[in-house]
Amino acid sequence: MSTTIAKFDVTGTYYACVVERPGKKELQIHPLQKDDEDISINSSLSVTFELESSEPLVSVEWVSKEDVANGKRSKRRSSSGVSNGTKTLSYVVCAYKNGTIVTYSPFQQEPVNQFKTQLSVRAITSLKGSLWISGATESVEHDINDASSKLKVKYPKDLKNITCIEAVSIKNKDHIISIGNKIVVQECATGKVVASVALDNKVEHATCIDGALFVSSLEQIRVYGLPELKQIHMIYAKGPITGLAAASDSSAGSVLSTGQVQIYKNIFEKLKVLTIRPNTKDVRFNSAYFKDETAILSWPDIEPKFQSVNTNTTEKSIKVDVKHTTKSSTKKTNKPVELFVPEIKPKEQYVVRDVELAGLIGVKAEKPVELLTILISNPEEDKIKTAVPQLEDETAVRVYRTLQSRITSDPAESATLNSWLKWVVISHPTSIQSLNNFKPIKTSIKKSLKQLPDLLALQGRLELLQSQLGLRNQIKSDEVAEGVDTAVAQAEESIVYVNGEDDEEAVVELSDDDEEGDEDNN
Repeated sequence: MSTTIAKFDVTGTYYACVVERPGKKELQIHPLQKDDEDISINSSLSVTFELESSEPLVSVEWVSKEDVANGKRSKRRSSSGVSNGTKTLSYVVCAYKNGTIVTYSPFQQEPVNQFKTQLSVRAITSLKGSLWISGATESVEHDINDASSKLKVKYPKDLKNITCIEAVSIKNKDHIISIGNKIVVQECATGKVVASVALDNKVEHATCIDGALFVSSLEQIRVYGLPELKQIHMIYAKGPITGLAAASDSSAGSVLSTGQVQIYKNIFEKLKVLTIRPNTKDVRFNSAYFKDETAILSWPDIEPKFQSVNTNTTEKSIKVDVKHTTKSSTKKTNKPVELFVPEIKPKEQYVVRDVELAGLIGVKAEKPVELLTILISNPEEDKIKTAVPQLEDETAVRVYRTLQSRITSDPAESATLNSWLKWVVISHPTSIQSLNNFKPIKTSIKKSLKQLPDLLALQGRLELLQSQLGLRNQIKSDEVAEGVDTAVAQAEESIVYVNGEDDEEAVVELSDDDEEGDEDNN
């Protein structure tokens, strides 16, 4: 498992990351819970989407819009601890190279919208709730809920090889900043070129603050004043840069491939650099959010971890005491792994009557291996239909999650588990539907269906071989029986009696001679 993209939204309330696992890619959106300096994710409100497109993912961008929802829903979000009083709604947009744009919300289990542009996507950015999409020759403004375009800005002919775009308001006018072999600043409304400057290195990341543009190439950061693009600073970071983010009106921050974070303060005056590093080499920060002399840092773990750091200091370096799950502790704490290690076999002690089965499941619901053993030990369909409706909703959810994990890991393991899963979903639809996470099961079922023709073909071959083997054994048995009869017949034919005749004929003739002798004597 690896995290390839990680970003905070503009309010610091949500965190999105793209996680790659063997054979699949996921987008995870996590609401953040803040308690003084302790920051964690609210797992019960987190959502995960499987990114099924085979197209290259160009970028992931947060787009923030004003909340036009009714007051009740806003209050409900605020009371759940995920709004923090903000009136801004945040959406995650995934842009693919072929022009496919997919929008996700932290509050929905399915994509909010999906459309396809005519552009081969090079980069995306957002401004005032709109999404700007850059192709090779132009940038187009879109509403995330509407496939139709708003504004189009044509690039100058000498602007090529676009790698980044930024959108910013300068003197109450919206501008698009396109970065390729040169940097070009254009007015969004008219397309007028305000300023441009040539580049000698490929720009990989960019961000804007009030009156300045930061662009990075490997370990080098250049700072330009806006809108005239006059270079203010040349900064050399302590490692290759993997991301840039605005920190305040006069500072910005970078995330380095070494796992450190650097903040560049007072860029319009005397530049100061603050380096933040973890206290262990096992942790590497992969994203940062800056606001009001505070930095929120994230790093990947079993689930994303966060740390709040006060950046209001005169020190040049800060070492952060991070909490990290080590490999040794993972074996003890990551209990779901136990589901996939042992081979589950039926046990006689868990075979119970229909009326006792639901109670036994309730007792063992929190012990996945024992629960699976109980389910496999009671495969009868009638027993399953009787027991499942008697389960409490909470127990049914636990059974569903255990079955989901097991079936996802090995779709063809047991037809009995599939029967249990079916009746849990049928008998407790409301509770199971609240989980809204059927994609892993759907994927497993698809895999099973793909394997079915091969399994049927294999079964047919096995039955044919079995029939051939049975026929061969029958033929051998017939040959043996026929051989015995032939041997007996041959043995009888080989017997030669004294008179040279059959025994019966000799007896008859002897009797006749005896009778004649008797007559002569008389």
